[in-house]
Amino acid sequence: MFKRENYKPTHKNHGPSLVSQRRRSFLYLRFYEFVMKSAQIQVEKLLKDHEGDLLSKAQIDRLLGGRVNRSTLNRILDYLEESNKIIQHSTKGVMWVYAPKKEIDRMLKEGLVA
Repeated sequence: MFKRENYKPTHKNHGPSLVSQRRRSFLYLRFYEFVMKSAQIQVEKLLKDHEGDLLSKAQIDRLLGGRVNRSTLNRILDYLEESNKIIQHSTKGVMWVYAPKKEIDRMLKEGLVA
């Protein structure tokens, strides 16, 4: 049976090197960024599909099927609000309001917007 007391390393370095620790933390950060970006894409797609509807955070959570953590969802919604893609009302919910420049130009040309 393997016991830690009996383990004698054959090399001088007994623990993970500083380089490998930095590499692990770098990889962790890259993975975290990937997870955040994929969650953001899921939330954006959901809100675009329900454009014009007022969705509460609980409804968004239900529609996503629990794939996004609530704290992550809050961070994503804050980012989308700062980038003027959504409007958040503290008690009523969230609504997608972003329109690309092409769409705004088309609406101006057709006289839909003054």
